[in-house]
Amino acid sequence: MSVDELGSPDLRCHLVKAILRFAMDKDDAGRGMANVLLSSLVVRGALEATDVEEGLEMSLASLADTAVDVPRCHEYVSESIAHFLEDKVRTLSPEIFWPPDPVRCVSCSRW
Repeated sequence: MSVDELGSPDLRCHLVKAILRFAMDKDDAGRGMANVLLSSLVVRGALEATDVEEGLEMSLASLADTAVDVPRCHEYVSESIAHFLEDKVRTLSPEIFWPPDPVRCVSCSRW
């Protein structure tokens, strides 16, 4: 199956989240390859940069649950973010890290 065969563009961010989550169980090289894969998909036009941003947002939102199985998940997601910034996939939106109104952010359990 290709990315184009997913059917709904809304599923692409879920694909990004799944790739990032799957990579967390791998070694450094495996996580690096997952980041390169995602960057490559953006460069080739199979994914939009916004798909990666939304997938990262979803990954960040579920880190507390992921940390049960992968204690170093925070470190791994930060490596992915650094890779995408370095690769210039896109200037990631600051809202990924800081919600516009932290008092009213319902999706963020840390506020």
